[in-house]
Order: sequence, then C-alpha cells, then structure tokens
Amino acid sequence: MRENGVVLPTCPGEAMTDERAPARPPEVTTVTLREQRNADGFRRLSVDRRPDGGIFIEGHDLGPGVERNFGAGLSEYEWAWVVGPDAVPALLAALGGREDDDPLRLLAAWSNTHDGADPGPHLRAAGVPIEFWNRVGDWT
Repeated sequence: MRENGVVLPTCPGEAMTDERAPARPPEVTTVTLREQRNADGFRRLSVDRRPDGGIFIEGHDLGPGVERNFGAGLSEYEWAWVVGPDAVPALLAALGGREDDDPLRLLAAWSNTHDGADPGPHLRAAGVPIEFWNRVGDWT
C-alpha cells in the first residue's frame, strides 16, 4: 500500500521499503585514543578513517612536558601515521583482528590495553606499511 509516496507495510511485521527510507547511520570515522590535561600540558591522540578506507593516526602534545623532552622554547609536538587502504588488512592482522573487524575499534582497544599508547610504533614494528610525519616547535 502507498501513502504520500511511501510504501506502507500491508501486514504486521512486513518491512517498509522506499527510496526515501531512513539512511543507515554514518559510520564512526574518528575515535579519540587519549586526551588529557595536567601539569605537563595537553596531550591528544586520535585515529580517523579516511574516505578512501585508509587510517590516519594523529597526535598533538602541548606544554611543559614537550619542553622537557625537546628543550626550552619547544612546547608543541605534532605527529601523524598514515596507513593506506591497501595496508589496512596488515593493520588488522597486526592487532589480532580479522578481515571484517573495524580498524578503529581494534586501534582503540589496543591503545586502551597499552595505557593510551600510540599504536603507530607497534604497527611499524609489526611490518605494517605505514608513513610517519612529525613536527616540533613553539605554540605560544
């Protein structure tokens, strides 16, 4: 049965079908692995699923903790890891996952069981094809 252009179920339990049916909720595309503020400053680590299916891990640290590691006047550190879409199966394997697992969920679980650690070095050590970029400077 059709009402106002919408196909209505004709019997209880029948699925409604129409080109205007509600869309599936969008997939999660960003997960925060770590975000903290304390006397050492601000630290954030997140992972994004790119539109092409690749994975982008991004870190950003600000404050005295960065200066202690890099020297006076250097209070900001940014870095990123990029896993191309063709390397996602290797990422899944490195995290103990299967082909149909969500890489964001696996990365979050790995980071959570490693005290909020950046999974990038683990992925590189496991042989996942991964690119790295970083920058240190002063944010003030």
